[in-house]
Amino acid sequence: MEQSDKTQNLNEKILLTLYDFEPSLSLYMKFLFLNKNQHLVRRICKYLGANLKALDFEFSTVTDEHIEVTLFPQTLIELNLNGCREISEKACMHLQKQCKNLERLELYWNCRITDFGLKKLAIMNPKLSYVNLSGCKYLSDSSIMTFAQNCPNIYHFVRIKLYLEFYDKESNKNSKAFRKII
Repeated sequence: MEQSDKTQNLNEKILLTLYDFEPSLSLYMKFLFLNKNQHLVRRICKYLGANLKALDFEFSTVTDEHIEVTLFPQTLIELNLNGCREISEKACMHLQKQCKNLERLELYWNCRITDFGLKKLAIMNPKLSYVNLSGCKYLSDSSIMTFAQNCPNIYHFVRIKLYLEFYDKESNKNSKAFRKII
């Protein structure tokens, strides 16, 4: 058994021991490093189930495969996938089927997310109140309209689109910069 596998097994045992000690805790899980084992997230969700309220994968190496093999608990209300560059439509489609009680969704700088998957998430999560889509460059205004139509409790919604043109040496003019905040 490799050292990383031993470390992972030890971490899982510690986590499960903590859960056995106090199973009534509302748990907030932050994943900093994920290895190629897609089943870690699935096992954690399985063992922590009804007490798991939030998952934070911010800037981790989580992939579509991690998401696809996981059965997310219905108690999950916060999901942070900020900066997870390996997340795409496949993950959105899986999440929209399983995560139907989300109140907070963060997808900052996920460049592979498009309107199709995001609209499905908005339709299946009418309780959403906090959404961050900054830097998701393949989204159109129709996604925003879907959130507005299906999520009446939204009080925080961020989508920043940044358009830049570089300095034009021939005309000696500065670039145009346009920032669209919705």
